[in-house]
Amino acid sequence: MDQYIIISGTNRTDSNTYKVALQYQRALADRHIDSQLLSLEKLDLSSRNSEYEKMEKEFLLPSHKYIFIAPEYNASIPGVLKTLLDLSDYKKVWAGKKALLVGVSSGRSGNVRGLEHLTSILNYMNVIV
Repeated sequence: MDQYIIISGTNRTDSNTYKVALQYQRALADRHIDSQLLSLEKLDLSSRNSEYEKMEKEFLLPSHKYIFIAPEYNASIPGVLKTLLDLSDYKKVWAGKKALLVGVSSGRSGNVRGLEHLTSILNYMNVIV
């Protein structure tokens, strides 16, 4: 069975986004579904360096199903999440794969604007959202 990669879409320490990502991981585990959690908190995304390439090879390339947990930053997504997408060769890493989007926000809309933006980006990269 293909495993899910849960992407905690912020680099903020002790974020609600990470806490929600952990809840998703537990929910999948309760259903005996394999998943791994990718936190952007300590990942160096300043360039396509060896740390990024290792993460891409171990987490992103093998999987075909992703759960993006994305907080709202100024009616969009965090820059670090966009950088993760921008550093990748999207045709190799993302095209033809599936994504579930989850918004995190203190407001009532749950990051609807950010998820619309992320959906547009992923659609461009031929991800099935």
